[in-house]
Amino acid sequence: MNSGGGSSSPAKPGIQTPKTPPSNGNTVPQPPAQNGRTSGKKKTVDPTPDPVTMYESVRSRIAALEEEEGLEEEEDRKMAEQAHSAVRGMSDSAIHSKYVDLYQEMKRSEREYAKERQKLTKDKDAAKSQLTKANHSRTKLENLARELQKDNKRLREDSRRLLSSVEDAQEVIESMKSEIERRVDDVKSRRDTLRDQLKNPLFPSSTPSPKHSAYVDSSEKPSSASKSEVILKVVCKYRAELFFKVSRKTKLGRLFNAWTARMNSGSPGQQPADTDQDVSSNAGKVPNHMEFLFSYHGRCLDGNLTAEEVGIEDDDVIVAVEIMDLTQDADEAIVPPQHAERLKKNWNDDPQEARKAMEDIFDVVVRTRLEGLLTQYELRERHFEAIIRSKELEVLLAKARAEEQKHLADVERGVSNATEAQNMKLQQNMENMQTSQARLLDKLIACCKEVRPSGERSQRLFSFLREELQKRGTKIADETPPPEGQPASGV
Repeated sequence: MNSGGGSSSPAKPGIQTPKTPPSNGNTVPQPPAQNGRTSGKKKTVDPTPDPVTMYESVRSRIAALEEEEGLEEEEDRKMAEQAHSAVRGMSDSAIHSKYVDLYQEMKRSEREYAKERQKLTKDKDAAKSQLTKANHSRTKLENLARELQKDNKRLREDSRRLLSSVEDAQEVIESMKSEIERRVDDVKSRRDTLRDQLKNPLFPSSTPSPKHSAYVDSSEKPSSASKSEVILKVVCKYRAELFFKVSRKTKLGRLFNAWTARMNSGSPGQQPADTDQDVSSNAGKVPNHMEFLFSYHGRCLDGNLTAEEVGIEDDDVIVAVEIMDLTQDADEAIVPPQHAERLKKNWNDDPQEARKAMEDIFDVVVRTRLEGLLTQYELRERHFEAIIRSKELEVLLAKARAEEQKHLADVERGVSNATEAQNMKLQQNMENMQTSQARLLDKLIACCKEVRPSGERSQRLFSFLREELQKRGTKIADETPPPEGQPASGV
């Protein structure tokens, strides 16, 4: 029987080779291929296949093989009879040598399969790592693209705002230029008007000498004043300089009447004129002989205005100009007799000098105001030029940053494309290896089934295959957890 059992193995390959590969080759290699796909798609948040369904398919396949085992025993018996008839003329040594060759070929196939499986495992791990890197790089590129879009939007808004600010600045500059030109024309017209007024014969033709310029009030200037009162100085170049303390609400006409009364009294230094009582006491007096014109910063003052309306502050100066009547006789006394000698002693008969003094006063006032206006205009022009220059530099800097970000985005896009191409190539290689692994596994199962000598050895082979399938099912369950409410293994 042993010789018969040994002689049945070489006859089996010729009979069962075309039948066995299609029955076992389609189901066994599927679990590793599905496992590779599920693990790869897990990282891309794709739905994973149900491992329980895969286990059920393996279990149904094992049950089908066990059912076929009873039928195969009869086929084995028939094949054994055919093998006996085929090897009846052969010697035991020839049968034994053929069996040894087949066994060596099976072991060699097992070693090659183990090597290929290790190689495929390493390639699969490398492909997983490459896929992870590609996903990270893609995420970085997406974040960079979003940031670039935000920067582009911000730059557009900044450019619009800069354009609007430049237009507003140009409008302001044009309005300021027109305003300054208008003010210069007004100043020129006022200056011409004042010169025409100076040529009027109402101004005095004879003025006192500037060497003996003024009567100074004997009272000293007060040190401080309240906020509702101001201390100002009234100056007549050929008469006197007096300090007055008046309320901001008091009309300037009362001050002018007090000054005129003091000058007509002929004693500017006898009483201090630093209180409102002095102004009010002299407010009702009407000038007898002298009349004066009062000016502040080159403008003639109206007696109906107040110090607050004119804008007079502490320590400001009001210039008083005496008006003389040249139609009177030369012998008529202009001042009281008791002071005639002192007034005649300090009087200058040159009308050109008086006119020149008045022109100098108005020229200084106008020149000071024009210089102030021109200085303010130059400062404003420099300020706007600096603002426009800074805005231009900001625009250039924003453009440079945008170009740099665009260049970086192009570089990252090229790297991402290369990584995706490499990833696709690795996936294709992995699928090819999985297909070759499935074919090799089918071939190995076919060889194991072909060299089966008896029912006992067939039982051992099926038990070995069952253990291998259980191990592979356990490995799949460890890598891919089953859904909730379903068992993790059941093979």
